[in-house]
Amino acid sequence: MPYFWFHAFERTSVQDTLEVLRNGPAINPSPTCATRTNEETLGIAPPCVYAYLGRTDSTFGNSALSLPMEGLDGKVSPFDTGGLVGHIVPVKDWSRDDRRSFLGRYSWPSNDLPTLLDLYPKPGGPQRRAYLNCDRPRSAGPHEVWRTADDPFVASIWSDPNEFRSWLWEGRSPNQLGIQDNLIAWSCPNTTYGEIRKFAEDAAAADVVWFESLLQKYVDGGVSALVQSLRERQEVA
Repeated sequence: MPYFWFHAFERTSVQDTLEVLRNGPAINPSPTCATRTNEETLGIAPPCVYAYLGRTDSTFGNSALSLPMEGLDGKVSPFDTGGLVGHIVPVKDWSRDDRRSFLGRYSWPSNDLPTLLDLYPKPGGPQRRAYLNCDRPRSAGPHEVWRTADDPFVASIWSDPNEFRSWLWEGRSPNQLGIQDNLIAWSCPNTTYGEIRKFAEDAAAADVVWFESLLQKYVDGGVSALVQSLRERQEVA
């Protein structure tokens, strides 16, 4: 099941970018950033690093990396959790307690993702392509897929006027999204890539092999090009 996680990011220095690519993205340390504010509203603790299954968007950052589906250890939900605070109708207008309960109802351990995807979206064939295309699901919301008889959380978040982030699977990794040997591919602005190549040329002997592997996984063209370059591999069931 070759879906990949994508994490988009933006760093102000080459050293910070290399830190992300070597050790994985860590949480934004600012307690007042939008992500921490959303987490407080939704009761997400500890703070997390976020990735999206199948694709990401340059609005999240001008650089991105991709990991295998099993490379994320945390929780998953079939929507962008920040949208529950900012833009997903009708949940964004619910009380804080109800939004927290909704998130809790539709959050699962990341190890459960293969089983969850067996229900929706189904792996392989048109359903897989439709998901990667960001096509609107046939179901009105997650309550039509995983609802229990006494479930009060009915919200048609996969319907108009909501957009694709309302049904894009999100992964949340506590504190840091580790890379280890799982990096599949990455991209960044051309100017940053040029500076990274200079770092590689001056690298200590112990880092030469790591830089060689890193540069081989680079995709020219930025976030959108990275997503497109892995599209065909993800469509294979």
